[in-house]
Amino acid sequence: MRIVVRFSARALAGGNAGIDLEASSTRYREALIAAIRADFAEAELDVARQDAAALSVLASGVDDVRRVEVERTVTDLAWVVKQCAPWSVPTP
Repeated sequence: MRIVVRFSARALAGGNAGIDLEASSTRYREALIAAIRADFAEAELDVARQDAAALSVLASGVDDVRRVEVERTVTDLAWVVKQCAPWSVPTP
């Protein structure tokens, strides 16, 4: 199975102008990869920042029912990481 996730650093930060977008998005990416690996250890992951778009999650290599389940779970994990993980880095 392959899971592709794209996220926007601007959407991640929201109205918080006081964070370093580059460093924060790197920390968010690392935390999100760890969370996805905990649930889908066998999956090939491609997680990257893409500022032109909001969060997108695509799973492939599984049947349609499983694909929908995986995409929904990863979307939920992305929200949990955004809300709970220490990903934000203040601007120097």
